[in-house]
Amino acid sequence: MRTILRTFAPLCIAMLASCGGGGGAGVDSTLQTPVLSDTEVRRIQITKVTYPGGAVYEGQVRGGKPHGQGRMAYPDGRVYEGEWRGGKQDGQGKAMSPDGRVYEGEWRGGKPHGKGKETSPDGVDYEGEWRDGKRHGLGKGTSPDGRVYEGEWRDGEPHGKGKETYPDGRVREGKWRYGEPA
Repeated sequence: MRTILRTFAPLCIAMLASCGGGGGAGVDSTLQTPVLSDTEVRRIQITKVTYPGGAVYEGQVRGGKPHGQGRMAYPDGRVYEGEWRGGKQDGQGKAMSPDGRVYEGEWRGGKPHGKGKETSPDGVDYEGEWRDGKRHGLGKGTSPDGRVYEGEWRDGEPHGKGKETYPDGRVREGKWRYGEPA
């Protein structure tokens, strides 16, 4: 047990320091926020919050908002698990929808941003770069009919240089403009 504590204590101290810890062990009862000093690493407290709309968050908080690792379950069946910053999804995370769609990857400001992968039960899949919640940059998209587009995307649509491969093996290479071959 002591070996485990010695191994993980520096990591825990660093995590707590980055979450604004300070001022002695305990919990601020008004914010339900863990307040730990850098030297008082006995446990990492997870807070559970039920919001007026019915969403339930379980994880680390700072200033009364999700911050650090956590999980939010929404009343409509959506779930997000991953990193939070200032109450928004930020960092690595995974979002699951009740219809079976899953996005796993990088987030910024509550939206997919960076590299990520979206899969859906109907066969509309995408893996690549995202910006402000939209497919943007280099990526690969697959359609339910088996078509595969690999190339540049802008604002959620193929745009720029790319290659589309059809189920029968035909290939079209060229430029796209707002989802249409140019």
